[in-house]
Amino acid sequence: MKTNVAVPEADIRSQAIKDGVTHLSTGVAILANHKILMVRRAKGDFLAGNFELPGGGIDDGETIVGGATREIKEETGLTISKIITLFKGFDYSTDKSQKPGKLTSLLRWSPQNHAGS
Repeated sequence: MKTNVAVPEADIRSQAIKDGVTHLSTGVAILANHKILMVRRAKGDFLAGNFELPGGGIDDGETIVGGATREIKEETGLTISKIITLFKGFDYSTDKSQKPGKLTSLLRWSPQNHAGS
């Protein structure tokens, strides 16, 4: 998979440590046919019913790109075909966890892997 990295992962992780970020997450802008895929948060989740970019937490030992690719497959069934860019992202916390997290990624999916596209 080709990667056009605007910010190297090592730099993102290093800055996260300096900022006190304890968990990396991805929010992935999946681009196809000039549209961005959004998913709706499940009932009972933080901000239930709201739309957001698909993604999720990066597991220990995973790269940011590896975690983003896995999360997209789990949440949507799509297979990532190209990484457009990995960007610095931003820090955040939720009502479930006041520990800061960092969100970062922009990927493109492969339309041949999605029925009806």
